[in-house]
Parts: sequence; C-alpha cells; structure tokens
Amino acid sequence: MSVYSVGLVSAPYHAAVQRMEEMTTERLEASPSSMLTSVIKVQGVFEIPLQVQTLLERDDIDAVITLGAIEEGETGHGVALSNAVFPALLGLSLRFNKPVGFGIIGPLATPEQIESRAEKTAKEATSAVLDSLGC
Repeated sequence: MSVYSVGLVSAPYHAAVQRMEEMTTERLEASPSSMLTSVIKVQGVFEIPLQVQTLLERDDIDAVITLGAIEEGETGHGVALSNAVFPALLGLSLRFNKPVGFGIIGPLATPEQIESRAEKTAKEATSAVLDSLGC
C-alpha cells in the first residue's frame, strides 16, 4: 500500500480555522494511506497560493489541503480576494497535476457562518484529497 504525503497550508486567523487544522490533522493521521508531511501557517488567505506552490514543487508532496476563511466586510475586498485566490489554487493543482483540497470558507461569510461551516468544510477538503489520492 502506498502512503501519500500531504501538505497543509492554513490561515488560522479565526479560531474556527484553528479547529479545522486540528480536525484535518487528526483525519490525515488516522488514515493508513496518508501522512501529514508539512504544515505552513500564513497570515491570511491571500498568502495561501504561494505556499501551496512551494509545497507542490516538492517531489515528496503528493497533495495539499488549504484552510481559511474570508469574512464579510464593509467593502468588496473579500470578493476580490476570492476572485484571485480560488482560480490560483485550481491553476496550481492543474499545473502540478496534484490534488489541492479547498477548505476556504467565504467570501462574504459572517463569523457565525464561519463557525457553523468549519467542521464540514475541513472534512470535505480532507476527503477530497484522500479520495483523489485513492486513500
């Protein structure tokens, strides 16, 4: 059986995202076919794509999971941010032919929505990567 190396890039500004990290780590550690190889924490969602690229460039990384939240603000900043980050992550996955699990809540999410969606989002991002790897 193959064991796949997974990286994690997280923007744990919100406490809910910190819990998402814990859930993701536990799930990866419980899978006999995956190993959490690298964890990178960044200031915000904008910084996630560069670190994902850094991990995907490595031969010892088979996939990356991203975690974060884009909270609703008074301006369109969150929408502009998601319009840049989301396609960048998809492009990196296609460029390196490696799965990128998308665990970013928002844009326009209220603190309550971030809280209520954290567990489901973390599970889905992790499941997507594990399924893509055949774990």
